[in-house]
Amino acid sequence: VAFDYDSLARLPERGTSDEDADARELRELRKRVRHLERLLAEEAELEPFDLSRLADGSSSGPHTLDNVFFRQLFENSPDGIVLLDAQDRVIDLNRGFERLFGYDAVEARGRPINELIVPEACAEEASALSDAVLRGEVVMSERLRQRKDGSTVYVRLLGYPIFEDERLMGLFGIYSDLSFRVSAERRLRLQSAAMNAAANAIVIADADGRIEWVNPAFSRLSGYSED
Repeated sequence: VAFDYDSLARLPERGTSDEDADARELRELRKRVRHLERLLAEEAELEPFDLSRLADGSSSGPHTLDNVFFRQLFENSPDGIVLLDAQDRVIDLNRGFERLFGYDAVEARGRPINELIVPEACAEEASALSDAVLRGEVVMSERLRQRKDGSTVYVRLLGYPIFEDERLMGLFGIYSDLSFRVSAERRLRLQSAAMNAAANAIVIADADGRIEWVNPAFSRLSGYSED
C-alpha cells in the first residue's frame, strides 16, 4: 500500500501572510500520511488488503498493536477524516468528521461523499476534485461544504489516494474547519472598511512612533499622502 506523499510537497504555495502556517500544516499532514502508509503496509502483509478491516478495526496476528494505533490516530484526530472506496463512497469516518458535518458512520456508510457534504452550487467543483484524487492525484484546497442540518462551513480539505500494487484501493479525505479564520478575516475587512470611511483622522504607528498606516481622512486633513 502506498501513498503518493511526495505530491504533497508539490502543492502550490499560497503566497500570503498565512504561508508559514500553511507550510507547518503541510509538514504535519505529510507526517500523518507517512504514518498511515506504514500502518497500512503492515496490514497488507497479513492478508490481501481489505479497506473494510480498517473501518471495523478487526485484525489478527503480530500487528494488532499497530491496528490499535491506527484506530487511535483515526478516531482522535481533531480533523474530520473519512475513508472512501474507489467509487468515492464512505467506508468509515471519525468523530471529528461527525462533529464537523453531523453524520455518523452508520448513516453515511455506502453513500457518495459529495452527496453528503457538498452544496448543490458546488457540485461541479467537488466532482472535479474527486475525479483528480481518483486518478491518483493529491488534492489540497479550501472550499465551502455543507453540514447535515443544511448549514455551510468553510474547510481546508486534503484528499489522497491509497494504492496497492499500483491499483487504486480507495482514498482518505481530511477536513479542517476554517470557520474561525474566515470569521476573523471578515471582521478585519469590516474594521478596515470602517477606518477607511471614518471622518476622523486615524494613524497607526509602531512602538517607536513610526507611522505604519493612515486613513484617507488623515491625508485630507494633513495634506500628506498615505505613502
